[in-house]
Amino acid sequence: MTTNNNDNRTDVLLLLPPQWTPLSPYYALPILAGEIKQAGYTCSIRDLNIEYFHRILSPQYLSWCRIGVEKRLESLREDFILSIADLGPDAFSQGENAYSEIQGKLDQCELYWDIVIANIEKAKKTLIEEDSFYDPKNLQWAFNIICQGLEIASLPFFPSKIMLRDFRNRNHKLTIDSVMEATEDRNENPFISYYEVVLPALIDINPRVIGVSINAFSQVVGGLTLAKLLKSHMPDTHISLGGNFFTRVTSTLAQKPEFFKNFCHSLIYEEGEKPIIKLIETIREGKDLSEVPNLLYLKDNKVHMTAKCQPKKLNEIAIPDLADLDLSAYMSPEIVLPMQASRGCYWKKCTFCDHDYGVEYNLKTPQKLVAEMRSLKENFNIKNFEFIDEAISPSYLRKMSQAIIDDKLEVQWFMYARTEKGFSKDLLELAYKAGCRMIMWGVESGSKRIMELINKGIDIDNRFEPLKNANAAGIWNFCFIFFGFPTETSEEAMLTINMIMDNKELINSYGMSTFTLGKHTKIKEDPETFGIVNIKEDEEDLSTKLHYEIIEGMSQDQVYKACQLCTAISDRIYFAPLWFSIGFREFLHLYLDKYGLEYIKRYSYIDDTRAEPYKKQTGEKS
Repeated sequence: MTTNNNDNRTDVLLLLPPQWTPLSPYYALPILAGEIKQAGYTCSIRDLNIEYFHRILSPQYLSWCRIGVEKRLESLREDFILSIADLGPDAFSQGENAYSEIQGKLDQCELYWDIVIANIEKAKKTLIEEDSFYDPKNLQWAFNIICQGLEIASLPFFPSKIMLRDFRNRNHKLTIDSVMEATEDRNENPFISYYEVVLPALIDINPRVIGVSINAFSQVVGGLTLAKLLKSHMPDTHISLGGNFFTRVTSTLAQKPEFFKNFCHSLIYEEGEKPIIKLIETIREGKDLSEVPNLLYLKDNKVHMTAKCQPKKLNEIAIPDLADLDLSAYMSPEIVLPMQASRGCYWKKCTFCDHDYGVEYNLKTPQKLVAEMRSLKENFNIKNFEFIDEAISPSYLRKMSQAIIDDKLEVQWFMYARTEKGFSKDLLELAYKAGCRMIMWGVESGSKRIMELINKGIDIDNRFEPLKNANAAGIWNFCFIFFGFPTETSEEAMLTINMIMDNKELINSYGMSTFTLGKHTKIKEDPETFGIVNIKEDEEDLSTKLHYEIIEGMSQDQVYKACQLCTAISDRIYFAPLWFSIGFREFLHLYLDKYGLEYIKRYSYIDDTRAEPYKKQTGEKS
């Protein structure tokens, strides 16, 4: 594709499509914007995700949803009549079920529809304004109103479901055909009408390149719907996809020319800082895309894949540029900005994990990190950060904490870590002094056998010592656990539940999930060792996960029951805790910084008075 190099077109427009959490800017786009501008090109960012949330969580949209539901029901009536004519009585139950399900949801939503319309703006303000946000009961009320609002907003597109954290539709299989169908289905795709509203403004910008960032399954339908519309309506603009999600399926996409025909001109895989600059240069000068590293593109009806380049060192990457973003639009009283001290994982041996697939371990110096945080604080008033590193080591934590203290930088943050013995009491006291308020630990399982299969590389018998030290320093422990690791028995699942009960004072909160087999895990390289058979490689060509069977261990139904039992017991032992209903780690972090660890530990929605003495002891403001 050639362009006029002498025009005044914006070089790059970076877009974040729905569905992503609406609390803060997505980290990668401001980084790319900083890199692009530093290279001398023009760039702007538009967060279509946060704009979408404000659009659908509005009195006007929620009022329209009544009309939308009626249109959907009418469409179902017509489809039902046609199906009866084509298929006879066999179509009756299917058509009747879809109609009755929507009608049932409609009857349920009618119980609170008008209340939500009257309060939706107040609910959003509750999340944004400090005075209301830091009242736990106000926050819980606002969450309820917003979640009910999203149920109403989803109803015209049933069975698709819009959530604060996710988007789901009937396409349970991630295949090219099913995704194509989803991007074109006006009845069930809630993004098409939204994009048709914003598309004219994007066309007016007329950039040379548009980058669409798709980072999770929740963004696949929204992101590809956007890319498809852009490609068909902007023939003079190069549409390129990027983000973590498609990096994991590049070998599949290399065999799918139809993907590129429908959705994009190119796709950047793995780290994008160097490729995006080369792509801009190539488009501006009308050169061949084969010169761009880390790229998949279509030529002569065949997908071509260029060689990888050495990724840019974190110390050399530009400071995130947030200038184009309206930070007041995000649904949080303070932005908790994602931040990276490293890319990849320094351990990189856990058998279940492929989070760092395609990433070389890359460490930022503490001095560069502190300079970056200071710049963000001074230029954008960012004082809270979430370190999204796979894990921060004890040695690096000491260096970065000391660097923050030496720089007299007043910031607060939380991080991810492994339960290693190096997290001593004095180190965690230093980290707290530097602003650490929470650590997300990979605890995983209460079974020693399962932990050895996972190959976590820690002292399993003493892994709660770092948690004791963290609590003693005033740092909250959030622990990740999961059920269903291959060969895990019901008795071993119970060991995990008992672990939580026995360590309630140390496991301040937890996140529970079930095992899934990633395409790039070490388990997949040696499945027999883990009792896995019959891996189905091609069942979902766009999925980052694999279907499989097991020869021993819990069934899926047993795994589900273990999760239910864990939740039921936790509800009892944690006694309606504040952390459970806060919903987002970012919000928990803000509450911890304001009220302190002991207050959040003791607060219960059933009896909130028992937490008050702890707030007064810490001297925190009400």
